[in-house]
Amino acid sequence: MNVPRRLENDRWLFGVTLALCLFGAVMIFSASAVTAEQQYGHSYIFLVRQAAWLFIGLLGMFALMKTDYRRLREPAVIYPVVCVVLLLLVGTFFLDKSHATHRWIKFGPVGIQPSELAKLATILYLAWFLDQKRRKKAGMEFRREDFWRTIFSSGWSHSGLRRIDFAAT
Repeated sequence: MNVPRRLENDRWLFGVTLALCLFGAVMIFSASAVTAEQQYGHSYIFLVRQAAWLFIGLLGMFALMKTDYRRLREPAVIYPVVCVVLLLLVGTFFLDKSHATHRWIKFGPVGIQPSELAKLATILYLAWFLDQKRRKKAGMEFRREDFWRTIFSSGWSHSGLRRIDFAAT
């Protein structure tokens, strides 16, 4: 019987990640306190918003730490994630503009940028794709069609980075 071994948490990696997140929050506060005070009358508004997203991210990290990563190999996980992100990316063009661009989806006071979710979906898809290649012992060579599949998946996630913001000019 092949029982998977228990994986240990990397405390150093967690500590460095948490330190970077806290350092980023301090930098956001130092860069936006004056502007937030002038526009909103409260200098901590951006810091509070960043702290809320940090808390949500930490909850997601702890939830994924408890999840068996082998479940992420399933096509029943990969395909819906990729399809939902693609729908969100396309949906941004049919929703109202935010800051004169179609990059955000607003849900009341919360706004999300689907291109950020596309980066995570690309990582998930490429890991699954390479795992499929690894499972086929003779299929580890990288063919031309593999090249196009990986470039296409990387391209759609980073297409938001190449958009020109004409509103700023």
